[in-house]
Amino acid sequence: MNVPGLNTVREPKHHTPVVNPTTNTTKYRYELIGEIIPTITTALPDAFERFACHIAVDYTKHHIFFKSAEGRASRYKKFSLVQTPKFRYDGCMRWFAMVVVAGFLMFTVSVYASEGIISPIPDPTPVIIAPLVNKKPLISFSDLLNAMPEAGGSVMGATAIATLSATPTPPPQVTPEASPTPSPATRTAKKRAMTITLLGDSMIDTLGPIGGGLASRLNAVYPNATFTIINHGVGAENIDSGLRRLTNGYSYLGLGRNSVISEKPDIIVIESFGYNPYPLPDINDALTTHWLRMASLVDTIHQQSPETKIVMAATIAPNWDVFGDGAPFINFSPEGKRTKVEEIKKYIENTIAFAKSQGLPLADAYHPSLDAAGNGKLTYINAGDHIHYSDAGRALFSQIIANTLVSNRLLE
Repeated sequence: MNVPGLNTVREPKHHTPVVNPTTNTTKYRYELIGEIIPTITTALPDAFERFACHIAVDYTKHHIFFKSAEGRASRYKKFSLVQTPKFRYDGCMRWFAMVVVAGFLMFTVSVYASEGIISPIPDPTPVIIAPLVNKKPLISFSDLLNAMPEAGGSVMGATAIATLSATPTPPPQVTPEASPTPSPATRTAKKRAMTITLLGDSMIDTLGPIGGGLASRLNAVYPNATFTIINHGVGAENIDSGLRRLTNGYSYLGLGRNSVISEKPDIIVIESFGYNPYPLPDINDALTTHWLRMASLVDTIHQQSPETKIVMAATIAPNWDVFGDGAPFINFSPEGKRTKVEEIKKYIENTIAFAKSQGLPLADAYHPSLDAAGNGKLTYINAGDHIHYSDAGRALFSQIIANTLVSNRLLE
């Protein structure tokens, strides 16, 4: 009779013992005699082999289970171990351990490799500035402009330009150093309406609200587009002010102005701010600070307005023979003029070097405005204050900006 939870256990009857001298165990051939007792069954021996180890085949004693079927004993192929079977370490475990260790090592190497790839690698651009020694300027250009009275809110250069209107000036002569003149063939702008912002000091401010006719010069090449010119030039302000105006609103001549970035221009033209140098005794320190501020301007634009393209601009050169002549409350000595002009030129040249080192488009009106002796050509300088543009100087700078935008395909 089969009782639930019980198995028919047959004790093996010893017939011919087979002794294994190596393991000191005995195998028995058996005859099925026995009694019904509660037992605990185990899996088949070959099931252990499918895992990392198996039961030793040599048992000193074992039971074989049967279930009766129609009165006849039939093998059910389950085994119960009366004595605990011996286990041996199988080769599969070694392979399993090797796989685990290899996986851990691969994970560790991949983590360190990814750290090396993801971590930013600094790429500092060395600031190489030739040692320049100059006398301390007798008066800063900032002081020069601050000394000017506000006549009806006009800018210093505006009055001088009005005075010059009675004196015709020859048309601008663009030397080979200037940017190439755009092809007369028309081109197609990438947008039907584009905004160009000019950022700088009074050398931008005195270009006027239309940037010296910049929009009309661009329309001659891109007739399918309209161009809005926004002048963010502020007189008597150095490059630190330009950096603030980039991200902060401000007031100029009684008018509130938006920050440059907030207007989302397609292109920002950054002038050198060279006519308003730092009042530092060491010119090398001043030029290093100027370089770093230009880098901050470019980085800020890239971070906050990544779609905006950047053009660096070098304005016309000053003249050391007449610099400041005619400007109210200004009276430079000949040595003072020379010192001031050399200082301004170094700032403009610093801007040119920065643009080239960073691979930025450069609108260079500086070199075309120099004569053979390295002095600023009077043709391009305002005859009223001998600081800002004449009509020819304004036209020269505006045309070179337009040429730079076209030749670099910044509008396409």
